[in-house]
Amino acid sequence: MQDKLSSIVFIHLGPVIPAYTARAISQAARFSTGPLYLVAEQEALAAFTLPEMARMTVVACEDLSISPLHQAFRDINPLNNTFRDGFWTYTTERLFYLATLVERLGLENVIHVENDVMLYADVDLLVPKLAGLYSGLAAPFDNDDRCIPSVLFARRPQALGAICQFIVERLGERPNHHLNDMILLAEARRRLGPDILDGLPILPPFYTGPLGNQIGDGTKEPSLFSRHVLRLGLVFDAAAIGQYLGGPDPRNFEHSRPELSFINESCLFDSSLFTYLWGFDAQRRRVPYMAMKGEQMPIANLHIHCKDLARFSS
Repeated sequence: MQDKLSSIVFIHLGPVIPAYTARAISQAARFSTGPLYLVAEQEALAAFTLPEMARMTVVACEDLSISPLHQAFRDINPLNNTFRDGFWTYTTERLFYLATLVERLGLENVIHVENDVMLYADVDLLVPKLAGLYSGLAAPFDNDDRCIPSVLFARRPQALGAICQFIVERLGERPNHHLNDMILLAEARRRLGPDILDGLPILPPFYTGPLGNQIGDGTKEPSLFSRHVLRLGLVFDAAAIGQYLGGPDPRNFEHSRPELSFINESCLFDSSLFTYLWGFDAQRRRVPYMAMKGEQMPIANLHIHCKDLARFSS
């Protein structure tokens, strides 16, 4: 049972696993004692140098059977396949591979981490808290219409299956070239409810400022962005904090140089309103905090959008 409480899963689809993925895996290993999994295609795995650790299990996509629901997604998929060689298809399809993996291995209480995310929360302590608060899935939202699964907690396989079923049905109802995993997950929460997918907190309890972004969006559900923050004792980064501290992915700025202290235009809070500090946890691991007016709270993860993960190692 303890192994199940601390399993961490990385998934990469496409022919090349970015080298920085190794840094994300090593970082996650520092903050957990349970097994880690890397799911990727055989070609990509053959060319990738994995960190050496006994509790790392590599799973080839080709060894995971394609479920009827997964095949239905492939058959109907209207998502943009021109952007970065199918990036939006891959980010959505990973959910189907994750669902198959946890079902085949009988995993529960899994943490799925994107490969440009650095983890700073002790997973062995965090997961029991998450399991007591969320009955299905949980991930950070940065506005009402966008869930960014930089970190995705999966309490039980059935919830992943419900999300995959929703995606296939939603794409069949109104095919849309501009949909992606972030929009689909937000729509799934509205349609299926928080028992299937709910929000991880992105704001500390001492933030009392407005909830609105640079493009004029507010929120109909303010509690979505701070739910359970006091019981968890930390906040999660969807993308905005990592973008503010490290900058955005430079590939998104073909004709201009990205700002160093980048403010995410979609996030419902302004990252620059906080001060960011580095401290040490009980095991002397370097971890980040967000602070305001003399109060501070640890950050469970940073989404390193610029991909320079080495700068943010513990």
